[in-house]
Amino acid sequence: PDDPGANYARLLAAADSSDLVLLCSYLSPNYSAASATAAAPVLEFMRTISRRGSHVVLVNFGNPYLYQQLPDVTTYLIAWGGFPISQRAAAQALLGINAITGRLPIAIPPAFSMGAGEVRATLAPAAAPGVSRP
Repeated sequence: PDDPGANYARLLAAADSSDLVLLCSYLSPNYSAASATAAAPVLEFMRTISRRGSHVVLVNFGNPYLYQQLPDVTTYLIAWGGFPISQRAAAQALLGINAITGRLPIAIPPAFSMGAGEVRATLAPAAAPGVSRP
């Protein structure tokens, strides 16, 4: 809709009744600045969701510096682009189909230094029922 705020109350209620919330974002990269700012209403919505009781996983398909605006998020996955292959890779990693590997080629001050990253192994096929590996 023209006013995304009309959906915020419904989405917050759904988040409140969930143990895990996937908050996916695409903020167009600005290659000349090491910062990112989403539109104020969207950013406030994201902050509100990240401060609620559910565990929030922020999956970022755009500007990696968005994390600076959302320091309450404890789990952050950077997919490095909104392309279909990036979206599939992020989904498969979150489901445990593919391993999560990687190190930041940049710093995201003050939270992450260059080279920060995580390694998560794939789940055993039995742990992800009904999901076939590519």
